[in-house]
Amino acid sequence: MNKQVAIPDVRISLSSHPDKHYRSDQYGNFTIPMCNEQNDTLLLKHSGYQTYEKAIPIHQLKKSSNGTLSLTFYLDHVTLDPFVISYQKIDTVFGSKMVSIEDYLLYENGSKLLLVYEKTLQRGAQLWYVDEVNIVKEVYYLDNIPIQFYKDFAHLNYLICSQSIYEITLRDDRINLATIESEYFYGYRQRILDTLLGHYYYSDYTSKYPAVKFISTRIEDTTHLILREVKDDFMMELYRAQFKYVSGRDKLWAYRKEQETGIDKEIWIGAAVFTQDILYRPVYAPFFIKNDTLLIFDQYKSYLFRHDQSHALIDSVYVNYYKNPKGEKWEQPLMRDEITGEIYSLYNKGGYYYLRQLNTQTGLLTTVTRISHQFVHHLKVHNGFVYYVYRPFESAQRKFLYREKINTTLSLSH
Repeated sequence: MNKQVAIPDVRISLSSHPDKHYRSDQYGNFTIPMCNEQNDTLLLKHSGYQTYEKAIPIHQLKKSSNGTLSLTFYLDHVTLDPFVISYQKIDTVFGSKMVSIEDYLLYENGSKLLLVYEKTLQRGAQLWYVDEVNIVKEVYYLDNIPIQFYKDFAHLNYLICSQSIYEITLRDDRINLATIESEYFYGYRQRILDTLLGHYYYSDYTSKYPAVKFISTRIEDTTHLILREVKDDFMMELYRAQFKYVSGRDKLWAYRKEQETGIDKEIWIGAAVFTQDILYRPVYAPFFIKNDTLLIFDQYKSYLFRHDQSHALIDSVYVNYYKNPKGEKWEQPLMRDEITGEIYSLYNKGGYYYLRQLNTQTGLLTTVTRISHQFVHHLKVHNGFVYYVYRPFESAQRKFLYREKINTTLSLSH
């Protein structure tokens, strides 16, 4: 037989006066005034118990001795369905009281190359090489203003600065920087997207034209094949329409450029004029190689095109990752884990980032990971973890490097 215990702090009210509330004492007792001229109902509420209602008819009140009615109520416990409580573990990868982290490179052996600064990035920027147990092995002082790290198709690392570009190499825990010509970097190293079975894959992307072609070139004989063009048709229409509205002088200039280069005069005007307009958006078309399959994303047609290693089209898969699920704002670019090959789409809602894994076989978003901290920077995906730079709001702490395990539990689809 269950032992009966008093229930303190039960909230009691009457249907005739729902705005007035009473509470039981520590022994479960309470007193509430009632009118014996009408039917009434007692309502008892407590967070740990089921809500209880008891009708009190007039005749019962009138028969009560001395106008007092003594009642005892029994409340049933609330029973919840089984559930699992979990938490997102946050690892502090590296932090220092001396410097803030601006950008970082991750190596497979667990070591890191950090771009850091003491006060500002423009003055006193440094490179720190940190081993897998977080021992600082090398500090390199920069005499140029750094912008960001860059990793190319061959996994070579670069530091892009305001005046120079450097290739970064590590030898015996020492940082070495070698100056790279800008034309070579932007015209070759950055243009190549990936390689597969003797082919280079690159694009003719430029931020001043709303279309991009993906091209395959054989390493041996330099023959090339255009795999696919991705074009923002709406933006292209606005782009070419600018020619109608410019001055006669500008039209003459564009006509002469067409005669010199063979490039349409409307494109010359679009590149010179419309790209400065607030409405203009550069074309965005991700390209990846995953398991020897070429993946070309055309969000303007809502399809992911999949080609095999001989460049034949395998199929096209419907995608809508860019349509902001659940009110979240989609952010470029798509992110790929260079170790596992998985691809993720990034969203922002209220300052929190949501990382959703994209199934390239079905085009569906499958799992979701919400970054625990708000307003983080420089997100990168590496070997099943999402890394980022973060400093707590209104904190004296410097910017540290953190990571969180990416969720692998299926949660949603289109």
